[in-house]
Parts: sequence; C-alpha cells; structure tokens
Amino acid sequence: MGSVAQAGVGWAGPNWAVGLPARLHDFVKTALIQQLVPPDATVCDLFCGRGTDTAKWAQVGIGCYVGVGKAFRPNFLKFSV
Repeated sequence: MGSVAQAGVGWAGPNWAVGLPARLHDFVKTALIQQLVPPDATVCDLFCGRGTDTAKWAQVGIGCYVGVGKAFRPNFLKFSV
C-alpha cells in the first residue's frame, strides 16, 4: 500500500519539503508585518527585489511604500486607505 507522499496528494507530494522553508519564512514575515506595522505607516523596504511582499504591506493598510532593490524599476506605490 502506497504512502500519502507517494500518492502525491496535496502538500505531501514527492517534493513537499522543498517549499517548506519558503512557506514558513513567508508565514513568519506576514505575521510580523501584521503585528508590528501600524496603519497609515510609511515603509521603506530595503533589498525588496521585485517587490513580491507588496501585497503583505497592502493588507496592513500602510500609507506609502518605497521599495529599494536591484529591480529594473524602483517600486514606489501609494496605497489608498
């Protein structure tokens, strides 16, 4: 009888452990942002890369986001609350 990992069901597919550290990192980062950043804050995200965390900042309801990284274009976003 095959195990759940062999069957490839849901998160327990053959490569489930590969994405586990990334998912844990994403969860911790989201929790910290939600608990420590006040609404209407101005955020300067250093080394933001391509700005993949902008959705996390928008969920909190920040006023202004400035992303500084090696991306081709800088990320300057103004969120309306």
